[in-house]
Amino acid sequence: MMRMRKTALVLAAAISPCGSALGTPSAAPEKTGYWWYEDPKEEEPRQGPAIPDDAALAQLPPSDIQALIDAQLEHALVAQTPEAVADYYRLIDLSRRRSRGFAALSNVVLLENPELNARSAYPITNAARDELTRRRERERTERLQRARSEFALIMFSSNLSARQNTASRSIVRCRTRSVRRKT
Repeated sequence: MMRMRKTALVLAAAISPCGSALGTPSAAPEKTGYWWYEDPKEEEPRQGPAIPDDAALAQLPPSDIQALIDAQLEHALVAQTPEAVADYYRLIDLSRRRSRGFAALSNVVLLENPELNARSAYPITNAARDELTRRRERERTERLQRARSEFALIMFSSNLSARQNTASRSIVRCRTRSVRRKT
């Protein structure tokens, strides 16, 4: 019985398509391991973003140009080729030129429309700052003069010496008067 089983196993192995000592030759399994490594496949060079010509770039909105600059920077960092880096700096140069053009145009607009310029509200020259200070002081004095019959201006100070304090009291006495409220 045991012998029959062994014979059946040998016959099954001989007939199987996997191959055997008696059967047809089968495809040998590929040798793998340290000594039978595969040569690395050469990768295709990565392509950067497609950069349109100068006329098309001039028509792009700033957000698209910024996205193109970011994509080209990533490509230049990965590829590290002179062409990729040169393309990145060409895009940066285009962005600078557009910014410079906008700045020049904004100066022209501010010269033609001085009401749009913030320098009139916030002067930077000494003469203009002196004039602004005089105007603010004049407005403050006029406002106090208009409201002098309705309000009193009182100043308290604890830093005065006894001599200055008596002088201040005499000034206050001279300038005070009774104010009647209208009800």
